[in-house]
Amino acid sequence: MPFAVLGALLSPAAALKSPSGKYDFQLVLEDGGARYSVTYDGTNLVLPSALGFRLKSGEVLGNDIDGMTASAPREVETTWKPVYGERSVVT
Repeated sequence: MPFAVLGALLSPAAALKSPSGKYDFQLVLEDGGARYSVTYDGTNLVLPSALGFRLKSGEVLGNDIDGMTASAPREVETTWKPVYGERSVVT
């Protein structure tokens, strides 16, 4: 499914929207950490929540983030195979 990336250059916030505009993913940097939220058609699905990453090395990223790299709007269309679900391929 293609998504339009609507990030701002060197901004503390970025957003992803579905092609229909009904799904909206927000990523915000606050107090050195990343927070995200998800809405569908204006209804909150995931309230602002902490986001972090645990690397294979055991290092945890998420409490000391101080900026995002530049981004520009683009469309991505890809196919992937989910581990669980009703369909074996999602496009």
